[in-house]
Amino acid sequence: MAHLSLSTDSISTLTSEVSDEEMFREHRSDSFGTSMSEEEHDQFQHDASTSVYESLREGVSADVVQLELVSLRMSANASDHQVRRAIATAFMRRVQALMESGKGAGEAVRDVFTNYKVVVERGLFDKNKDEKNDQVDLLLQIQQDLIHRAKGETILLFTAKQLYDLDVIEEEAFEAWWEDERSKRTEELRRVRSQTQQFIEWLATAEEEDSEEEEEDSEEEESE
Repeated sequence: MAHLSLSTDSISTLTSEVSDEEMFREHRSDSFGTSMSEEEHDQFQHDASTSVYESLREGVSADVVQLELVSLRMSANASDHQVRRAIATAFMRRVQALMESGKGAGEAVRDVFTNYKVVVERGLFDKNKDEKNDQVDLLLQIQQDLIHRAKGETILLFTAKQLYDLDVIEEEAFEAWWEDERSKRTEELRRVRSQTQQFIEWLATAEEEDSEEEEEDSEEEESE
């Protein structure tokens, strides 16, 4: 990642209060075969995201945060998608709070995701699958939340890099998210992801270089 310049000063600070809630309602089917009402859904999102955020703020261990989240999910019969959305909201809220206290975006993102990596990972079940639906969903939830936050473009760029460095989100998932119509269907979504384009381009370049190196190694072995 040394070739990727992540300058906070070069990224504009914009905010938006526009909601695109309808964008994700198609995912609200419950994993246990029943559906939550709108009121129950909103209550779970509030309770779960608040619980996780307060735990992050207080420095509670990742294992305890995960146990609390599982308990809330079971009591509300919430879906995996709803859990990922609550995690995205809480993590982004914590990152913003750390930035408001004086930390840079990169440092704030690194602190939150490094210390609580396991909480994110346990909401993803597609690491060994061809389709990266869970990872794409998490990226969409983070992107959606950052529409409403100051320096959302900056935070998304550093978050993408950190999730990649921690091996939480795979390259294929980033590519699928970037091409997904849900990630670019509104002006606000396109704006908040604009600075992350340099990271996506870096991934593509790195993949091409790896392919070329593999071809060269193969040719050398054949010549020997």
